[in-house]
Amino acid sequence: MNSQQWLSYYQNNRNNRPEPKWNLPSSLDDRTQHFLAHSLSHFQLGETGEGKFLLAQARAQVPDDICYHEALRLFIAEEQEHARLLERLVLRFGGKTIQRHWTHSLFRLVRHALGFKFEIQLLVIAELVGTAYYRLLQARTRDPVLEEACALILKDEPQHVDFHADWFGDFQSRLLPLERAGWSAQFQILFGVA
Repeated sequence: MNSQQWLSYYQNNRNNRPEPKWNLPSSLDDRTQHFLAHSLSHFQLGETGEGKFLLAQARAQVPDDICYHEALRLFIAEEQEHARLLERLVLRFGGKTIQRHWTHSLFRLVRHALGFKFEIQLLVIAELVGTAYYRLLQARTRDPVLEEACALILKDEPQHVDFHADWFGDFQSRLLPLERAGWSAQFQILFGVA
């Protein structure tokens, strides 16, 4: 894994991030706005983590790679930026952000209980699900602000997946073929469940 390259990517990606034109009117009816606010609030909650556990685990698992730790910190900052954008969308559509939900609590509990590799794995799955969700919103919802916010998030999501996949490539290169096959099978099962 080229941690320095990922650190440079995340440092550069903070630049030139246009803000959606929040004051543009929405042509969506009230019912659609209500459903969007509810749905977006759940994705917003998922993006709000501070990453303390993840960063502590990264320092323990990969103690000598300072560039990786900093890139991971900047990844978390991008996720928090996504949370900010999603919060603005929830408010735009007349909703309220949620502070907790049982699915989020369960997701967090499982991630923490099963360690760093499992947490990264679940983050990749969440990124893949989120990418599909934002693409669908962008393609099917005719709201210019929602489209702009989705475009900003979708600019980041593929790179987030690649960042974690790069780390997994290094991790898997040290596994035996049977171990790699087992890891891939359980990843596919988890992805299917998600």
